[in-house]
Amino acid sequence: MVSDRGIEVDPDKIKAILDMPVPRTEKEIREESANVWNDDCQIAFEKIKEYLLSPPVLVPPMPGRPLLLYLSVSDMALGCMLAQLDDSGKERAFTI
Repeated sequence: MVSDRGIEVDPDKIKAILDMPVPRTEKEIREESANVWNDDCQIAFEKIKEYLLSPPVLVPPMPGRPLLLYLSVSDMALGCMLAQLDDSGKERAFTI
C-alpha cells in the first residue's frame, strides 16, 4: 500500500495471520509443521504476530545521505538491505 510515508503493508493482508489461533491438537500441529509445539514455538508465534503489528515502511532514497548496506550470508543463502537514517535517526529500508 503506497502512502505519503512510503510503501507499507496493507493491514487487511496481515489480519488473517494476526487472528490465527495457536494449533491445539496433535493433528493441527502435524499439519502446520513437523515439529512438536513447545514454549519456543509459542514465543516465536507471538513475536511474529507482534512484529506484524508495526512492519517496516519502505521509503524512497534521500539524495545526499549516506547509505547503509546490511548483508547476511551463509552457504545456502544471501540477504541484503539498503537503508538510510531518517530525520529522527531511525534506519529506514528503501525501495527503488
